[in-house]
Amino acid sequence: MSPSDRRVREHRRRPNPSAAEPHGAEERSGSGESKTSPSDRRVREHRRPPDQPDLALFDFDAVESEPAPRILVMWYPDWPVVALDPTVPLDDRAIAVLEAGKVLACSPAARVHGIRRGMRRRDAQSRLPSLVCHDYQPEYDARAFEPLLAAIEHVSPGVEPIRPGMCATAARGPTRYFGAEDRFIDALGEYLESLGFPDARFGIADGTFAASQAAKADLIVPPGQSPTFLRDLPVGVLDRPELADVLRRMGLRTLGAFAELPTGQVAARFGADGVLAHRLAAGRERRRLAVRTPPPELTVTAPIDPPLERIDAIAFGVRRYADTFVEHLADRDLVCTALQLRIEGEDGSVAERLWRHPRWFTAGDVVDRVRWQLHSASPAGQGIGLQDSGNITGAIEAVTFAPREVDRTGVYADELWGPRGPDERVHRAFTRVQSILDHTSVVTLTRSGGRGPRDFCTASPWGERPLVARDPQAPWPGRLPDPAPSRILSPPWSVIVQGSKDRLYINDRGFLSEDPVSVIFRDHSREDILEWSGPWSSDETWWDAGKHLTLHRIQAITAKSAYLLALNGSDWWLEGIYD
Repeated sequence: MSPSDRRVREHRRRPNPSAAEPHGAEERSGSGESKTSPSDRRVREHRRPPDQPDLALFDFDAVESEPAPRILVMWYPDWPVVALDPTVPLDDRAIAVLEAGKVLACSPAARVHGIRRGMRRRDAQSRLPSLVCHDYQPEYDARAFEPLLAAIEHVSPGVEPIRPGMCATAARGPTRYFGAEDRFIDALGEYLESLGFPDARFGIADGTFAASQAAKADLIVPPGQSPTFLRDLPVGVLDRPELADVLRRMGLRTLGAFAELPTGQVAARFGADGVLAHRLAAGRERRRLAVRTPPPELTVTAPIDPPLERIDAIAFGVRRYADTFVEHLADRDLVCTALQLRIEGEDGSVAERLWRHPRWFTAGDVVDRVRWQLHSASPAGQGIGLQDSGNITGAIEAVTFAPREVDRTGVYADELWGPRGPDERVHRAFTRVQSILDHTSVVTLTRSGGRGPRDFCTASPWGERPLVARDPQAPWPGRLPDPAPSRILSPPWSVIVQGSKDRLYINDRGFLSEDPVSVIFRDHSREDILEWSGPWSSDETWWDAGKHLTLHRIQAITAKSAYLLALNGSDWWLEGIYD
């Protein structure tokens, strides 16, 4: 049996005694009394408001409707985790995405250790201390999902995004083209895998809801078998928590049990949304797809023919394409704030990088980033050539500009049309220095969180938007109090700190064994310590033996200066100087 044949699992209709009579039909006993099913009695116990019409008298099931459309749903498991960086496979990395302090999604490696959706952060980290946690950012999910939507539209035009990580498309047309539904799925799966998305799952059924449930099981439900497929699923899959809670309290725990209720009585108790949920549970969804309009193509590729090796010649050749890139955005009232640059070598080598701008990219800024990226790919630099460049080998044949983050021009109206002030002149001067030396030659510092002086600031090259990974407002136990040293030594200097008897150490209570008396520097000079304070102890990444770091810092004042000293194990280090 071929893999395509194994994908299709036939769902045979099981005998259902309750289906012999129409839902809600009454049987007359010999005494003439009517008998009502327990489900009917439960529903009728809830009285309707006085102003609500008696929907129970309307026969919804008698309304004729057209056959349900065949729908394909693509589902990408753990998408909030994948969206953090779609280009990097998850492999064995234990990652969790948190929303409101609870796990929203996690990687397979995290699930192996018992991490589950809805688990609190503290409980998750207690099970796996090395778990890497990220806050949920919906805009990243949607932005990262766009290439997948475009890829599916390439195979099957007309896609409805359901949510980031899940979308639907009509299956009837592509099935005619490929010859069968399983062949359509195979072709689409192979195409997505070639683009770097190997873990997509697919399902085909009658209606979007049934197809979405089939996608989670990675199967094809034959035409007309969706009610049978949905029958044993829990009511929680309807994604209506309040309705599901009421149904469970009524003893209706599966979609099949809910579907057996008369539609009119469901409408009288739960209203229009309840009727919709009832139709979904019964596999009678008839809604057509609300396909999206594909966004305009804003990516611009600059072909270089013949391929060039000199950086200055390449930068000159891509200038007009950079102008076109910025103009296309301006025509749509957009500016680019994050740019993906892809540089392709003649031999197939590729150098790709994401550049961020604190404001927005002009054509000149785009060309500067091309030059800087070529410099970073070429150890020789300075436009000498690209031979033996590491990431790029040989001549360059194409440069691609792709906007990863855009914004409306109105957000930057003052900068777009306002007068050129001193800030613009400073920006041009620093950019000129970067073009002569290197883009990392001018940096800006942004306040960030941490315990030691090196953690208090994050350095970013001038012209790039600073990305602060550590929140300065978060609690940092063992953090060194302000002010920080005016001079940070990198790397720290090895020193000897002595007490009145011998070298100092930290005792079991976390205090110094005795008062520090003197410090001896690497040039063998000695200074007596007049005053001191501390220690401030930090124990970082204790769960990882390779990264575990325990430091005990003290501030010491001598007759010449003030110093920040740190004890790591049995070694003392001079981390900073207070001038």
